[in-house]
Amino acid sequence: MDSGPGAPPGADAAPRASWRPDLQASLVVFVVALPLSLGIAVASGAPVAAGLLAAVIGGIVAGALGGAPLQVSGPAAGLTVIVANLVNTYGWRVTCLITAAAGLLQILLGLGRIARASLAVSPAIVHGMLGGIGLTIVLGQIHVVLGGSADSHAWDNIKAIPGAVVDPHSGATTVGLVTIAVILLWPRLPEAIPTVIRRIPAYLVAVVTGTAFAAGAGFDVPRVELPASLFDAVELPSLPDGDWSGIILGVVTVAIVASVESLLSAVAVEQLATSRGWRGPRLDLDRELIGQGSANLLSGIIGGLPITGVIVRSSTNVASGGRTRASAILHGVWMLGFALFLGFAVEWIPLAALAGLLVVVGLRLVDISHLRHVRRHGELPVYVVTLAGVVGLDLLKGVGLGLLTALVLVLRRVLWSSVHLQRDGELWQVEVEGTLSFLALPRLARVLGRIPAGVPVSIELIVDYLDHAVYDHLRGWCAAHEASGGSVDIDEIGRVWLRRTDLSQRRRTVVPHLPRWFAPWSQWQDGTPTLDGTTTTTTTAAAGPRVRDAGSALAFQPSPDHASPVDQTPSPDQTPSPEHMSTPEQPSYPEQLSFPELMSSPGHASEEATGPASWAGRTPGVASPSGLAWGAGGSLAEPSAVPTHPSAPQPQTRAQADLDHVGTIMVGVREFHRRAAPLLRDTFDGLAAGQEPGALFLTCADSRIVPNILTSSGPGDLFTVRNVGNIVPRPPGASPASGGMNPLLAGSPAGHGTGMARGLGMAAGVGIGAAAEPLPGVPFSSELSVTAAVDYAVEVLRVPAIVVCGHSACGAMKALLAGSGNGPRDSALAGWLAHAAASLTRAVPPGAEHLPPVERLGRANVAQQLENLREQPTVRRAVDAGALRLVGMYFDIAEARISILDEATGGFVDPAATLAPATPPRLPALG
Repeated sequence: MDSGPGAPPGADAAPRASWRPDLQASLVVFVVALPLSLGIAVASGAPVAAGLLAAVIGGIVAGALGGAPLQVSGPAAGLTVIVANLVNTYGWRVTCLITAAAGLLQILLGLGRIARASLAVSPAIVHGMLGGIGLTIVLGQIHVVLGGSADSHAWDNIKAIPGAVVDPHSGATTVGLVTIAVILLWPRLPEAIPTVIRRIPAYLVAVVTGTAFAAGAGFDVPRVELPASLFDAVELPSLPDGDWSGIILGVVTVAIVASVESLLSAVAVEQLATSRGWRGPRLDLDRELIGQGSANLLSGIIGGLPITGVIVRSSTNVASGGRTRASAILHGVWMLGFALFLGFAVEWIPLAALAGLLVVVGLRLVDISHLRHVRRHGELPVYVVTLAGVVGLDLLKGVGLGLLTALVLVLRRVLWSSVHLQRDGELWQVEVEGTLSFLALPRLARVLGRIPAGVPVSIELIVDYLDHAVYDHLRGWCAAHEASGGSVDIDEIGRVWLRRTDLSQRRRTVVPHLPRWFAPWSQWQDGTPTLDGTTTTTTTAAAGPRVRDAGSALAFQPSPDHASPVDQTPSPDQTPSPEHMSTPEQPSYPEQLSFPELMSSPGHASEEATGPASWAGRTPGVASPSGLAWGAGGSLAEPSAVPTHPSAPQPQTRAQADLDHVGTIMVGVREFHRRAAPLLRDTFDGLAAGQEPGALFLTCADSRIVPNILTSSGPGDLFTVRNVGNIVPRPPGASPASGGMNPLLAGSPAGHGTGMARGLGMAAGVGIGAAAEPLPGVPFSSELSVTAAVDYAVEVLRVPAIVVCGHSACGAMKALLAGSGNGPRDSALAGWLAHAAASLTRAVPPGAEHLPPVERLGRANVAQQLENLREQPTVRRAVDAGALRLVGMYFDIAEARISILDEATGGFVDPAATLAPATPPRLPALG
């Protein structure tokens, strides 16, 4: 081949080298296919040469035109029973017509691009059909091994087995048993025997051994008969004398069975090849169907057997190193050469040797591994019914019974529901799972009828559908039970039905809800939880049962009668509450206001106000942009603690709030024990001895940030550290951050700093400059827990990555912008936020110029904390050694979107843009 003037040296070598594996694989497949083709022809009642013709056409035509490059086609045992029945009923030449017509139908199906529709058949039916065909072959060929002849029906063969065993046996029995023994023992040869010998296919060795044994022992046994020339074996199809309905049924049967078997084999072969590292053209099922139909059309015209993709030959091709469709085509070429030049050798083979081979092939069609799979998926009845129907009746009736059984099982799974009743002390618990239709109503009514009157009842509904009949019955029973003095708590998990007002709403329109281990308490808890983990709810017959579902809200707010006033004058030493970090609303920051104006009452800002902020000048009760208000004495107080009007309803007491929320936690713990713990017990058991996390995840203490949800991780994946503002304190003695001395700490005059102080950073246009000056000497917080956690993660756990994750609407960033970090000297918040003050001097990250100041600052803070991390000695050593990677992450809460810091540009980009091309993780195989 001319590689062209521009081709690199050695361009011809690669194609030549790629032929070698295909050449070797084709020879191995040939020696496997030869005895199988002869045996299948004998079992089908067709001329032996028809098996060779089908093998030649299947290899060359289907191999060249098909859409599965590594699939090898030819006569298959799966069609043996069908072909034998057609030959007995219509004769061989009419059967050839049926084969050709079936091929034409396959081509039409492939052109219609409906190949994948043929895969909509339960694997249990397919394997049951193959298993039934295998048993039918065994029951017929065992008589040939025993020196007799096979009957046309499986039941007749079964009834004749005892007599065949008792009758005297000829040399054919010995030849057949020797063949079977060689097939079974050859794969178990000791490793001392050379590999070259052990690689010879067992089927070929068995037929050769049986033939040699019969010749050496001088047995006069029936042997294979072939015409003098392969061309003499060609028989053109003929038209039937009548019974066109039976002919049409035969055409459809052969086409469907051959198509399904070929396509399922193609899918299995591609999966096998992919698992071995093969990366060739993708499987094209429609093209494969056209290729199979073309092969059957030609095979029927010249007098060959029906052709399908054969899993035995195809898997042998893959295992032998086949890489392209050339291996299948070459196997057909070798088969043609054998039939033309060595066909006389076939006449030496005893029929008993081929019968012994077919007995093993038939038994292997009853695949035990497939039986385990269908049992695991609850489809064993489908398999058994199909197999028994094929053996006891015929193939079409057996497959029909299998389809009917599968349909019944599907209906049962769709309509069936499990109802369980158990007693836990005084509480009676009813668990209902599945589909609650009128078919389940008698069982549900029987279970509910066993509950005594006047007792507390908890009904747990995990249903995907609840029809009107069950709805009415359940509502009526609840009302009657509560009228008798009992109480009913209905807990709907997942789909919501009892709280819906429009019962005509269909299942597809029901809004899906989060699983409870993802969802906030407010989405699935209701009532007032108590410290023991239960909920207290007063129900009456008129009000109906209390229903909890994924859309209900927590009823934790006490009535005004139980509300107690809050001390409106906090003590001077009151420390700021961290709850302001979770303020969901993002305040709107004016564009040209100085710091004193930010502290003034909304709507009354004075554009003339200037000068340094004074702690003594803060007005108690006035909210700041950070969501905090200044109480008496200049200390920080929550907005809820600041009275708005004397007659306004006062919030609940802190003791009451603590009690309610502890009860909520206990309900969540109970839910964990009931649902999540059984699923995770093995996982936690494996983690009990130690942890090997994949990353240190440092993020804010904000309640809206859940690291495991953001990273789709689970137990043992993340070593998590959380604090206010996702801050990493700089080590003692570290050099000042880039951008100059922090004006919040150094007290630099307005306009003389860098970044924000000069209008270049996060506070550009906000006027933080002079207002951001702290009182001289405000100390850093001496918090060491973050540094200790970082050292432990890097030096002990050896984590390969550290992630710093900031988020939108961060309360710590709001406080930093508003100057809340410059609070009283004894304020822990002021000392802690001082570690983030350098973020105010950073330039705006690219792409964030249009964002509000708090969002710009949040992103800059992530970059600053990564710099702080690099100053930690342990982190610096690990990064320099290439053992640690630092990642900046930012979570936009409103958009539920994560972006990653691109340190080359300083901007935040989509995670996909930062990932290097990598092979995606392989999912475990199903089934």
